[in-house]
Amino acid sequence: MPYPLVSDGNADIAKAYGVSRVGGWLPTKRVTFVIGKDGIVKRVIRSELNIDRHIAEAIETLRQLPPS
Repeated sequence: MPYPLVSDGNADIAKAYGVSRVGGWLPTKRVTFVIGKDGIVKRVIRSELNIDRHIAEAIETLRQLPPS
């Protein structure tokens, strides 16, 4: 892929973006952030159960970003 993906094994990013669960013992909320090369969040996709929504909306957002 021509862009980086991020894994958050220690939940630091989840905490910073406000998507960690209270108490930390439940799994992190399912949220996808599409962030542009400028560092600005272009879209936030929230859906606990529908992973297809995350995929479709992330791809749609990426296609709408200007070419570099």
